Amino acid sequence: MQLLRVNSNNELVVPPFECAWLSDESQQLDDDVGCIAFEVKGETDAAVIFKPTPGSRRWQHMAREGGPTLFSWKDPSPSQGTRHIGLAAWDKFVAYRNIRMHRAACCSNDGQAHDRNTTQVASLEQLCRQSVLQNLSVQNVCAGLHVTHLLEPALDDMAASLLTFLSQNLESVLAQQSSDFVTLPLPIMIALLKNPSLVSEELKLYEAVVMWAQQQHFDAQQSEDALSQLLPLIRFPLMSLEELQAVERSPLTEVALMKDLLAEALDSYGCSTSRTVEMHAPKRAAIAVESKRHVRGMAGVDSLAAARFQRRLSPAATPLMYMCDGDHNGVCHYIGTAYGQQKFVNPALSGRLQVTASSPTCRFTDPKAVVSGHFLRNNAAGQRRDGGIWWRVDLGEQHLLMCNYYTMRHDASPDYPRSWTLQASTDGVVWVDLRQHTDDCTINMAGQYASWPVTGHAARRPFRFFQLLLAPAASTSGRANSRTSPLSYLEFYGYFFREASSS
Repeated sequence: MQLLRVNSNNELVVPPFECAWLSDESQQLDDDVGCIAFEVKGETDAAVIFKPTPGSRRWQHMAREGGPTLFSWKDPSPSQGTRHIGLAAWDKFVAYRNIRMHRAACCSNDGQAHDRNTTQVASLEQLCRQSVLQNLSVQNVCAGLHVTHLLEPALDDMAASLLTFLSQNLESVLAQQSSDFVTLPLPIMIALLKNPSLVSEELKLYEAVVMWAQQQHFDAQQSEDALSQLLPLIRFPLMSLEELQAVERSPLTEVALMKDLLAEALDSYGCSTSRTVEMHAPKRAAIAVESKRHVRGMAGVDSLAAARFQRRLSPAATPLMYMCDGDHNGVCHYIGTAYGQQKFVNPALSGRLQVTASSPTCRFTDPKAVVSGHFLRNNAAGQRRDGGIWWRVDLGEQHLLMCNYYTMRHDASPDYPRSWTLQASTDGVVWVDLRQHTDDCTINMAGQYASWPVTGHAARRPFRFFQLLLAPAASTSGRANSRTSPLSYLEFYGYFFREASSS
């Protein structure tokens, strides 16, 4: 039986006919009233269960028609004592993310009042909100955030819209309205650095924090407390060595926490010895699997440290998430459907991407077939004159993938792979290792699927080319790799970047 899984992007994957109960107190209903919001992805309907105790089932499926939709549901006859919420799946995998509870001031057990509110004339407050959002600009977003902060929690939903705008236009705000930016309160700065829509280089974020800190009228203790909350939210490991050197020359390097963060970043480059970094983290954190069917909030230190090694994604990045072996969520299938706009056509046959092998195409070597989705009984790459044995995928000139998972399927032959390396390249000439397999006995049956996560510093960069390179050395189990590399299916997952055509 398959278990619940939370991937590196804090997306909860629920297997078929299973349910993940949200056991964290912040994700439970209060006095039978509450509002839970989330994003969902899957090839079947999502299901939400509401019960006084976790473990029992009262299905309320959320049907989908066509493409992405926004769906909301209110229980017309709520049960008494309902507190626990479960996110479930029907006959296929379903993924949930951005799970959050909202203050339910608008939720009411009086259905008539709810219906009456939908037809009444808009209030002055609603008209003001609409006017602010319609006229939102770089010049007034900081002032708007000041107002929402003073009136919280009444304007939490409006603050979220303003914060998203600031996150997406931060560099323009810093260039044109830096005097307003440095007056933002600390909670807004923390929310800004944690916002998933934030688009900026890490060095510029650090410089913005330094500029903000220098303009605050804090004493030594207040300054230390503020920096202890802001600095861990900056992803120093994603900076280049030149940027880290610039950070080392900044005035904050004398702070003990800053030294630990720099050491962590340099460790990822192998420039110093590894050492434990202990930091204070915010209470709200990612979700993590607590048991087979229960989900809790993950401790802040682990979640925050992991987030520093994940790249901030621009709105142009399309998440292609691994859910199960042989799913249709990978980059090859996505390109084959013309980015989700049509039925699947083998992208290697349509010319949208290229697949090659170390040996010439023949009856027993068909590179284009490994992205067709069909099972191949006998398909293997042979050895070149230089001794290399590989399968290579070129995603195309305008395509890049930041790979975090990959899947391969063996053909019907008994030559199982044991030692190989997944490599990536931006030009097809210089290759970097994403994952090395040594004496890997995962595949031991004909037609078997196998999938592995991709982690590390190189995995945080987008690439155009990917290849499986068979290692020539013998395994420690005594079985050496053969002179061929059998392969029936190959797929990659991660974050897909589609660049605009130069023409």
